[in-house]
Amino acid sequence: MSMRSSFVYGFGFNCDCDEGKLIDFIKNHKETFTKSEGEKKLYDELLDYTENEYDLEDFFKDYECENNGSYGLGAIIANIMSRETGIRFDYCMPDDSGDTLASVVFGSGYPWQLNDIERNISEKALKDTCKKYMDEIGLIDEPDYLELEYFG
Repeated sequence: MSMRSSFVYGFGFNCDCDEGKLIDFIKNHKETFTKSEGEKKLYDELLDYTENEYDLEDFFKDYECENNGSYGLGAIIANIMSRETGIRFDYCMPDDSGDTLASVVFGSGYPWQLNDIERNISEKALKDTCKKYMDEIGLIDEPDYLELEYFG
């Protein structure tokens, strides 16, 4: 039996953040987050959220990243960033072994897949954009090129 690995390459950051910061982030970006009826319902339920009652990961386990179909907390960050900037950020879930962390990335792709904003953004502007959102959710690292490996 052979092991196969898959890789995701992109510029971004690991998105393991404090639950309180994430809740504040969602509240600060309410207009961006609540685009669908399902998101409006989630937002209303989130206002009643307490750590004693819920596990935030369970609360958002079915929340989907619009760009790549991954589910989870990081999809919230990726969707808000994508909607506000016009840059398609993907949420990459952690792997089962814990070696690959949950991340938000602007993935590498073919030039014809890029929109005008993505095609014309500089590395510095992309880094500044990522850093702005990282600061909001309390991440102190610097955004960088990531190579995420998944074993299967």
